Amino acid sequence: MWFMVLLPLILLAVWWRDALRIGRAGHVWCGVLLVLGSLGFFGPFLLASTGDLLNHVELPAFFDTKAIAGPDSTTVTASMPFARIQRYDRDGRFLNGWFANNGGGQFALGLTREGAIALASRRTREVEFFNPDGSVAAPQRPFTGGGEPMQGLLWPGTLSLKGVVFAQPVQVAGPPPHLLTLLLFPFWHPLLAWLLAGMGMFCVWRSRSRNTTPGNAPPPQA
Repeated sequence: MWFMVLLPLILLAVWWRDALRIGRAGHVWCGVLLVLGSLGFFGPFLLASTGDLLNHVELPAFFDTKAIAGPDSTTVTASMPFARIQRYDRDGRFLNGWFANNGGGQFALGLTREGAIALASRRTREVEFFNPDGSVAAPQRPFTGGGEPMQGLLWPGTLSLKGVVFAQPVQVAGPPPHLLTLLLFPFWHPLLAWLLAGMGMFCVWRSRSRNTTPGNAPPPQA
C-alpha cells in the first residue's frame, strides 16, 4: 500500500524538480504546464490514499461520470478517473464524497432495494455497498455475470449476487460546474493531464530550438 503512494510521490518530486529547473531557465509557462499536467496524471494515485480527509471536498465530476437519482432526492455520481462517488442535493450543491476500491477501470453504479449505494468494478469483480454518508453499508462481495464491458449502471438482473436485489436506476443530469471544480481543471480527466504535460514539453522544445537557431547564436569571441 505504501509503495503505491511512495512511487507516485517520488515521480512527482522528480517531475517538479525538472519543471522548476525549466522555469528558472526562463521558460516559466513551460514549467507551469508541466506541473499542471503532472498533478492531473499522478493525482488519481495520491488522492485515493487521503482516506476521509477529502470527504467534504468536491472533485471534478465531468467526464467518465455516471449520475443517478439517489435516496432523499439527492443525486449520486461515480467518476471513473478517481473511483470517486459524490452526492449532491436537489439544487446541485455538493454534500459529500468518498473513494471506492474499484482498482481503476470500468464500473457500474446503482442502488439496492434497501437504498444502499452500490458500485460494481469490472477489474476487481466485486460490488461495494455504501451508506449515503460514505460509510460501508455491507462487506464488498464478488459477483458473477455482467456485460463486457460494463455499461455504467447496475440494472436489476445484470449481476448475479445472492441475497442482493438492485433497484431500477434513474439516470439524471450530472452536477453543474462549480468554482472549485473549475480551478481543479488538471483533474478533469487523465487525457487533459497528458495534453497539459505534452504542451509543456512542446513549449520547452520550441523555446530551446529558438535559442539555438543561427540568428540567435551568440557572437563569436575575439
